[in-house]
Amino acid sequence: MLVNKAVETGWVETREFTRGTILVARRGYDFDGYIFDDVKNVPAKSEPAKKVPPHSTTDESPQEKEGSTHPSESARHFTRQRGSARAEEGVHCSYEAEAKPDVNPEWITLSDWKSTQYFQAYNWQFTGELRVVATLADWKFWLDDFGGAPDHLKTPAAHRQALEIVHELSASARDTGFLPFEGMIALACEVSKACAKGKPIRSLGLIAEKLIRKVQQDDLSWVFNRPTKLDKAEFEAAYELASETLGDFKRSGYLMYDRSLLSTYRLEELTKLIQKYGRQIVVWGFNRCRLKDRRPEEGSTIIGWLWFREDIEQVYVEEQSAAAEASKKSRRSRTAA
Repeated sequence: MLVNKAVETGWVETREFTRGTILVARRGYDFDGYIFDDVKNVPAKSEPAKKVPPHSTTDESPQEKEGSTHPSESARHFTRQRGSARAEEGVHCSYEAEAKPDVNPEWITLSDWKSTQYFQAYNWQFTGELRVVATLADWKFWLDDFGGAPDHLKTPAAHRQALEIVHELSASARDTGFLPFEGMIALACEVSKACAKGKPIRSLGLIAEKLIRKVQQDDLSWVFNRPTKLDKAEFEAAYELASETLGDFKRSGYLMYDRSLLSTYRLEELTKLIQKYGRQIVVWGFNRCRLKDRRPEEGSTIIGWLWFREDIEQVYVEEQSAAAEASKKSRRSRTAA
């Protein structure tokens, strides 16, 4: 089977660093920049959040239901709205020009990411209403989890800028399975990578530019294939189960969005289900769903493993009840003897 062959030949890579940090990602992920021992957190003075006028139009859909999207948000092909910004061919984006290396990070203030040359030159049109899809505490945790960042990138002002960036990325990546919450995790990863290069970051604009260019080229590997701290064996096992399950359900006529269901975020989601209920219960839950032909709303696409939680929990309850009844029968038999 192709999936087993991929697992056997090693489709994931790991990197271990001197502090014991181990990251796992699918082969080909750019680990460049993860130099954790060189990252130092220093006190920073940061500007308060600037008052940004609210976005003019509302084109953002309500919060997505976990595990499925409606037809307008599904993975069907259509021409995505990418905004008025278009990357000019041959223009190179680099962190090298972001700041001089001799600047003390303690005195860095974070500039508005929208004021960078790229977004000003292309007259970027910002759309929709901003939603708080992750808290400041979440943002700080992810920055630290991926290697750390100076304190001026952990302020409410930096958190708001991150929300704005992910909002625009999400608007440019419609119907790709891109979720803003998942995007915030991936953005924190990219920021930590940039910090690990040792140069002060005065603005998140260059990072935003780099990611916008990737989205415009339909490259979402930075969000779907970000590294994880899961054990390599657990990650491979989750990938194998996910791939086999995808094939089974697609053959049964279910709409399944592969790129999302095989993403790092969703494989972490599946791993948590396995850790909580056990692999066999999870598999039986998938089988129960197919046998009962339980499906999402007509035209909707399954994008997350938590959509199957109802079936998994039902199987778990049934197994627990059966085990309890068997135990009672066993005790009665011993008593009668």
